[in-house]
Amino acid sequence: MKMKTIKLTLILLTFGITVSISAQTSVNDSLWQYMKIAIQNNPGILAKADEYKAALYKIPQVSSLPDPELSISLFLTPMEIVSGKQVADLQLMQMLPWFGTLKYAHDEMSLMAKARYESLQDAKLQLLYDVQSSWYDLYRTHRNLKLTEKNLAILEQIEELALLKFKTYGSTSIQATTPIPMSETKVTVQSQVGMGGMQGSNTMKSSGSISRSGAMTEMPGGNETGLSSIYRLQMEKYDLLDNIATLRESIISGQSGFNALLNRSATATVFFPDSMNIEMPELVLLSLSPDSFYTGQPMLEMIKYESESLRAKSKMVDKMGYPMLGVGIGYSAIAMSTNSTSAMNGMDMLMPMIKVSIPIYRKKYSAMKSETKMLRSATQNNLKETQNLLYAGYIEAVERYNNARRQAELYNTKITLLQKILDLSMVEFSNSGSGLIELLRTRQELFSYELKKEESIAGVNASVAYLRRITGRYNTEEVFTTNIYNK
Repeated sequence: MKMKTIKLTLILLTFGITVSISAQTSVNDSLWQYMKIAIQNNPGILAKADEYKAALYKIPQVSSLPDPELSISLFLTPMEIVSGKQVADLQLMQMLPWFGTLKYAHDEMSLMAKARYESLQDAKLQLLYDVQSSWYDLYRTHRNLKLTEKNLAILEQIEELALLKFKTYGSTSIQATTPIPMSETKVTVQSQVGMGGMQGSNTMKSSGSISRSGAMTEMPGGNETGLSSIYRLQMEKYDLLDNIATLRESIISGQSGFNALLNRSATATVFFPDSMNIEMPELVLLSLSPDSFYTGQPMLEMIKYESESLRAKSKMVDKMGYPMLGVGIGYSAIAMSTNSTSAMNGMDMLMPMIKVSIPIYRKKYSAMKSETKMLRSATQNNLKETQNLLYAGYIEAVERYNNARRQAELYNTKITLLQKILDLSMVEFSNSGSGLIELLRTRQELFSYELKKEESIAGVNASVAYLRRITGRYNTEEVFTTNIYNK
């Protein structure tokens, strides 16, 4: 019998571990799936992809020769010439830019296309961060709702005990153990809720009773009547019910904004786990030197490609200041003339042709060179400023991650201790009817730290997401390389 019990216990433990692992995988896969959907369907990303493809189509436009020119002249009345009658003239001319002009034009547009690609990559990074940040905000609001409902259940349990004590022993059985000054028993819990920054607060005051007008009145010795304690509990309960309704409305509006990132219906369901673990970032993300940080950052790469594109444009402008050459051929159709005695009477003429443009108006070329020089200087300064701002943001993001993780560990320790205190206070109140104020205070503190813990966990994971966004590094390429170019 004992062996069967042990086997059954092992089976249940194994099943529990399997379910836990499956649930955690589901959570990760769910957020990953939302990110993939956003990359594939977000209109902003699709617009960036179209801009990149348009830039690629511009390369053959600028690197091709000008179209050849064909001119045809017809004589309504054939013109008498020495060798016959000239009926028509045909000329075919092909202009050739100076050597190297087309090459630098090709380089300029190729580099601009690469800049567009890096802009697309940066937009994808920003979208992935926005999806994660919005999802973590929604998770925080969702957990706030669940904890508030849990807090309401505890409050209703305390109310039931208070009613039982009041009906059984009368009003004198429910009292505080020690007098507590008003300034020491005010507990306010504020929590950041959702994406709109909505705040809810629950305030508890003691050391007095509630009169018919609703004002607090102190009782001798710091005790409270049982009826006033029940009224206080009911007031707390109504505050929590109002907070629950507000949180539910906040979740609905938050889901609408989140689904907009995924280009889905505003009412589409969003998955939330019952709990979330702290995500560990790659160690390299926490200790990047400036040189390592600047390498591979899409925004910086985009500016570098723009600078190189302007360098190629400057060389192209130099070549445009040289003459353009044109080569062609002329053909004259000659009819025989009865008045001509020339041996070439009626013979058509074929004439090679050369054409040269003379760029004597130099102001426009000088202006183009000066413009390109100024733009390149502006790009270099923009690159330096962007590097400084991004690295400063990276240092701040690392600090924010470290603080959030440390706070999460602190809140977890405090929650463990407060849960023990709450259990002891519940037992004491259930047995003797005393310690209501301490019980309510402990409940509020536990609720407050549970909220702070969930906020800190979401804050840690959001900080990790921002570290990956600002550095351009992700621990998997599955989402980031989703093909959107053929849509």
